[in-house]
Amino acid sequence: MAINVLSKTKTLKGEHAMRTRHTLYPQTSEMYICELDQCPLCGEQLELSRYSSGHKIVQNLSSTVEVGYWPKQCDSPGCTNYGEKWRSSEWQQIAPMYCTYGFDVITT
Repeated sequence: MAINVLSKTKTLKGEHAMRTRHTLYPQTSEMYICELDQCPLCGEQLELSRYSSGHKIVQNLSSTVEVGYWPKQCDSPGCTNYGEKWRSSEWQQIAPMYCTYGFDVITT
């Protein structure tokens, strides 16, 4: 049996209102580029994608940061990794995928 500890406020219709989500405001913004230069399979030069991805706001112990990355891809048609997007490993070390808390917050 779960006990609700948070107090709820009554609306005019007698229903319980939900609390508004707290908005995080980033102090800095950081963009990362995939560190690979060549395709791991065919050895061809990887091309920088025309878009950025992975935008999220991450809360660390010391600050709140907006992060994202520019992926690279193999444009060699004969390669089995053709069109495969490669993320930045530095971006992946900040926070888990789909998570807004940094690894330093999760491990402490």
